[in-house]
Amino acid sequence: MLPTCWSLAASMLEHALTVKQATQLIASINSDRLHLRARHRTTASK
Repeated sequence: MLPTCWSLAASMLEHALTVKQATQLIASINSDRLHLRARHRTTASK
């Protein structure tokens, strides 16, 4: 019973870490897109 509990907890921790990495990746991509849009706006206005 104990080993299965530990493996379940370990898999949950791994899943949470991958989810965190994925959200960080998505956030960085979104911020990059915002920067690109802002840069495009400034160049277009000039």
